[in-house]
Amino acid sequence: MIESFVDRSWDASFTSMTLLNKARHHDEDAWETIVKLYAPLVYRWCKRAGMSYHDIENLSQEVFTLAYRKLDQFEKQSRSDSFRGWLYTLVRNKRVDWFRKNQHQVDAVGGSQVLLLQKQIPDSLHEESDELDESDEEELFLFNQ
Repeated sequence: MIESFVDRSWDASFTSMTLLNKARHHDEDAWETIVKLYAPLVYRWCKRAGMSYHDIENLSQEVFTLAYRKLDQFEKQSRSDSFRGWLYTLVRNKRVDWFRKNQHQVDAVGGSQVLLLQKQIPDSLHEESDELDESDEEELFLFNQ
């Protein structure tokens, strides 16, 4: 799926009903074409919402799995109905679910700089002595709370 994000040669402005009907009848080539056509658009919609690349990759898989399962529910009843609009609704709903699920999670910060700083911390407070005096014990107690 990652390759689809980068491939901009597909035009997502129009999806033929023939292609959709083939995909509805489990034509793998048709479905692959739909994914290649719309993966960059799904990526953009999610990126604009502030999602990370890895989260977008996961959400995209969920969206395309859902779209595949519910493809029979897409109906072009009027001229303004479009597969793109229907897909956007699926993406929007999945994004809302994702943000709701992740709203209380704190992103990890740090990286290699933090790891280097952690490695500089001695294993014991006093390398020359394993014993702690009263003030060290109190500081250690307060630090660990």
